[in-house]
Amino acid sequence: MTVNEIYQSGLKLLENNNIENSKFEAQSLLQKAFSLDRIGFIIHKTDKADENCSHNFLKFIEKRISGEPLQYILGEWDFFGRTFEVGEGVLVPRPETELLVELALEKLRNVRYPVVFDLCAGSGCVGLTIAAERPDAHVWLFEKYDEAFHYLKRNIKKLGLTNVQAVQHDITLGYDDKIFETPDLIVSNPPYLRTYELGGLSTEVMHEPATALDGGTDGIDFYRIIASRWLPNVNKHGGIIFECDPSQTLKIADMLMPYAMRVKIVTDIFGLQRAVFADIF
Repeated sequence: MTVNEIYQSGLKLLENNNIENSKFEAQSLLQKAFSLDRIGFIIHKTDKADENCSHNFLKFIEKRISGEPLQYILGEWDFFGRTFEVGEGVLVPRPETELLVELALEKLRNVRYPVVFDLCAGSGCVGLTIAAERPDAHVWLFEKYDEAFHYLKRNIKKLGLTNVQAVQHDITLGYDDKIFETPDLIVSNPPYLRTYELGGLSTEVMHEPATALDGGTDGIDFYRIIASRWLPNVNKHGGIIFECDPSQTLKIADMLMPYAMRVKIVTDIFGLQRAVFADIF
């Protein structure tokens, strides 16, 4: 069997199980199994397929059909032009979350040596991207859970960043002025699904950690905690940027009004109200 023939067999399995973007996913899984890039796949299509590589490819296909996210099987995913390691226990980076980075970079454009807090950092894709884009910044990344913290540390090493500080900390305990710097900006993509919504998620999303998804009865528990226990410690004229569910933006904007001289709701690449941005007094 050739490389292309084993690819076609995997593609057919994905299509028969109604996996969206089957062609892209089959190619991605085959490239991982055979250690090929896109050009290598084209060049070696007619080569005889290695037996071990073929076995691994079909195992990947089985995992995908069972509902395991493609990103977990690949072990990595791109975000804002960089590749981050991901796996069980960490939220998959999503394109709409790049909006947080764009807003942060704009807010910090005229701030020298800014201190940034990334709360509920997960894989670190937001905070580490800010750190990479702004080498003069000092970015603190706060993550509670062991599995996610593991990937956070791996991504710091992978990107070779030295202007970051990873802290395993439960953000519900609040800010500690004896340990932490005073931030100029807080960014956060906290859990924001309503608890009752978790049971209706897709199979792929249900593989992701509930701790990164469950925002409590109304979905905004973590926003309340951050607003009350972290936001009062932001430097004067600093800011905060939240990712949130489009149905929550007005509530979260209202929550930030007592702390802010300006609150803005921003739409994502899909035209949905995805972020709330506040400039602090």
